[in-house]
Amino acid sequence: MGEWRADPTRRHQHRFWDNHWTDHVADNGVASSDPYPEGPPPLPPRAGPLGWWRAQNTALHAVLIVGAFLGLAALVNAAGGSGDTAATSSTRSYGAYQACKSSVTDRLKSPTSASFSSFEDSAVTVTGSRYKVAGTVDAENSFGASIRMTFLCSLRLTEHGDQLNYEALSVDVA
Repeated sequence: MGEWRADPTRRHQHRFWDNHWTDHVADNGVASSDPYPEGPPPLPPRAGPLGWWRAQNTALHAVLIVGAFLGLAALVNAAGGSGDTAATSSTRSYGAYQACKSSVTDRLKSPTSASFSSFEDSAVTVTGSRYKVAGTVDAENSFGASIRMTFLCSLRLTEHGDQLNYEALSVDVA
């Protein structure tokens, strides 16, 4: 059964997918017809609850990430006074999540289109100084279609004084 998805040609807001891209398009709830262009068809984008919040809002994503980082830094500083105590377990897990996102972004065809699952919706497991981070990322493939991929990172944490360093041991994106 078909469904309306974001138009991979970006000429319209939506295009109907029925195991192939059809000529049925819609803009602001008004349906019309526009022939799908010749050439290799892009993979269909995976529908997601935040599909409307993808590449159009990369600046907003950057502001939210910076804001979250600054807020987290303020919490760590408030909890640790002058910052001379070791980072908390949740801070280390969040650092592993951010390091994994950076490693995954480096492997994407269109890094600026990336929209990652939130820290809360991702899984972070810890064994000693090893961290495993699993989550999803929506990003454009080489045809410009947005697809959902899963990622799994294995990282090692090393501490040098107050400095936390995460080394990516393996990064899988599928």
